[in-house]
Amino acid sequence: MNCCIDELCNKDVISIETGCRIGYVCDVEVDTVSGNIAALLVTERSAGFSLKRSDCFRIAWCDIVVMGEETILVRNIQVHNDERKSSRSIFNLFSK
Repeated sequence: MNCCIDELCNKDVISIETGCRIGYVCDVEVDTVSGNIAALLVTERSAGFSLKRSDCFRIAWCDIVVMGEETILVRNIQVHNDERKSSRSIFNLFSK
């Protein structure tokens, strides 16, 4: 499957360990010596390239397990759950 960089922005990035959605691809890191993609930069915000690199975090190309039509599955990603994220969980609707 071939994919353009702008098509990556529409894909959800999901951790295979937790099953949680990590975010969307916001940029691509390219190794200028080899010409290969070194990493994907991911943000929680909606799809589209980000102008602020501080909003993104890096996922190494070797940590991508599968890249599908709508989703990218990744491994070895540690996402810190803050209070804001956990309050959006559907399980919190039923626990009160």
